[in-house]
Amino acid sequence: MTQRRRGFGRVRQERSGRFSAGYVGPDLRLHRAAETFPTRMDAEGWLAAERRLIDLDQWIPPVKRRPVYAEPEPEPRELTVGSYATSWLADRCERDPRDPQALRPSSVKDYQLLLANHIIPGWARSRCPS
Repeated sequence: MTQRRRGFGRVRQERSGRFSAGYVGPDLRLHRAAETFPTRMDAEGWLAAERRLIDLDQWIPPVKRRPVYAEPEPEPRELTVGSYATSWLADRCERDPRDPQALRPSSVKDYQLLLANHIIPGWARSRCPS
């Protein structure tokens, strides 16, 4: 794989297929994004935003920043085996077919039958361990 030459920071594709980004800040320390990104463009966007903060003299280390937006905390609810299993299967069905965690249609059909015939009847209301 050939490396692209960048003016600021680095973007690297991980084994998972996602992209990580990092840069050396004004404090001469390596700063990495707190998350990986689904596309190279998203990782480069994060780097561009960090570079802009540096250029405007508004930069502080990412770990000391308060999040710009915070997603609202979800209502605490009791997680059951049934709700977990159905949401897990739905997540795997919605993935891109090239994603290694995506399920083939035949597997989806088999899992739906297993859920309907074996798991949901006996375990649907059982709480998942915390």
